[in-house]
Amino acid sequence: FLRKYLDFELIASKLSRDEWSRMIEEGLSASWSVISGSISIMMSIFSWAIVLLYIVFIMIDYERISRGFRQMVMPKYRKLVFGVARDVKVSMNRYFRGQALVALIVGVLFSIGFLLIVLPMAIGLGMFIGLLNMVPYLQLISLLPTTLICLVCSVSGDISFWTLFWECMAVYIVVQAIQD
Repeated sequence: FLRKYLDFELIASKLSRDEWSRMIEEGLSASWSVISGSISIMMSIFSWAIVLLYIVFIMIDYERISRGFRQMVMPKYRKLVFGVARDVKVSMNRYFRGQALVALIVGVLFSIGFLLIVLPMAIGLGMFIGLLNMVPYLQLISLLPTTLICLVCSVSGDISFWTLFWECMAVYIVVQAIQD
């Protein structure tokens, strides 16, 4: 049975010294990439754990650290420095509140626009775009999921991809014009 169904020349060629050295070389190369990738992942997890640990300890001792910073400023400059710091804090709070309000409005506008063109997952996609709008120009990332949704919707055959895609681009243009 073995003589009939086994190719001994093929087996002999696989057992040659060159073939073994090539297989060992490929195995070591693959093993090294797995080991280095694992070490990289472990180091990044360790780094994030240290960052989280620092954040926890800073949050626990925030008042004491804050008092320490206040003591570092010379007494004759404290009123000026803390006044400027308070103004910056108030201004930043107002800015982020305004930015959050604009992002919410943009999310609602995108949701309404996508609902009008009967795009699946319109509300979720609109709110996602609104959330991305918190960072200027980051809403451009949303073009990829919008295009994918248009592609998936066009596969069902109800509407062509390009028609739905250009309707979505019209929603982007209208909302961007309203936002600006």
